[in-house]
Amino acid sequence: MITVKFGGTSLADAQHIRHAAEIIRSNPERRFVVVSAPGKRFSEDIKITDMLIRFQSSGAPRDFLPIEERFEEIIRELGITLDLSADYAEMRNEPHNADYMASCGEYLSARIMAAYLDWPFVDTEFCVFFDEKGRLDRRRTKQALQEKLGGLEHAVLPGYYGAMPDGQVHTFSRGGSDISGALVAAAMGADVYENWTDVDGMLTADPRIVSQAVTIPAITYAELQEMTYQGATVLHEDAVRPAWDAGIPIHICNTFHPEAAGTWIRSENVLHENPVTGVAGRKGFSIILIEKEKMNAMVGYVRKTLSCLEHHQVPFFREQ
Repeated sequence: MITVKFGGTSLADAQHIRHAAEIIRSNPERRFVVVSAPGKRFSEDIKITDMLIRFQSSGAPRDFLPIEERFEEIIRELGITLDLSADYAEMRNEPHNADYMASCGEYLSARIMAAYLDWPFVDTEFCVFFDEKGRLDRRRTKQALQEKLGGLEHAVLPGYYGAMPDGQVHTFSRGGSDISGALVAAAMGADVYENWTDVDGMLTADPRIVSQAVTIPAITYAELQEMTYQGATVLHEDAVRPAWDAGIPIHICNTFHPEAAGTWIRSENVLHENPVTGVAGRKGFSIILIEKEKMNAMVGYVRKTLSCLEHHQVPFFREQ
């Protein structure tokens, strides 16, 4: 059984959604589908999620029509019968928090994909849960997903969001639909978690910087987690752990080049032809070197030093 997740670029318009649906239908083992909000159709376009965030902003003109027209165009071109007018009215008129508005793109995208596939729609608002501090409640989430999906042969779910204990919608960080897909795969005991994006897989380096970068055929969970933490953007760094814990292989695939081998992520060690798996980097990353005489004899010195980083909400990484 395969759980699949499609990113925003793969669902940017009706033609892309139609192509993604062909991929899903080409293998009957693809049973559970998690989708992102529609991404850019061309380089100057605006992602749906960014449009929703701008709409929510009090300093921006509150015009929901361009968002509504974008989805209605997709519905018309797909030739499906789907009335989302009540959803548009609620999103447009009711006072909502920022997370709710940011999640609407995934919700509408999933409604459309479910209608096009003629599969059940399952809202992750009622099966992905966070605690009072906004941390994922994995135990409760797994139980709820199993209850909601256990009796279904197929289902389409929106990624990126769930609910707080008080019922308010809460989102993962941007790109969090990858996490949603991994949670569904883990809960349902999938044999494979396919993550469909717009590249052939994990590359050895950023192709915008290194023109000779090539696809990594196989990589371990630990290597992938390290690369995503250091700036590789093919997969959200927090999507690794649910699949890792469940021992589910992740397969990075290209929606626009489905015949490509992609990149496989597994727990076992992978023998690489090259001694270096890949190279990644991120901005806003600094190394601090502290030297002080007899520092090793001062009790509490490290704690006091790191408390400065904690005060300014700076994550600390200790080199192994």
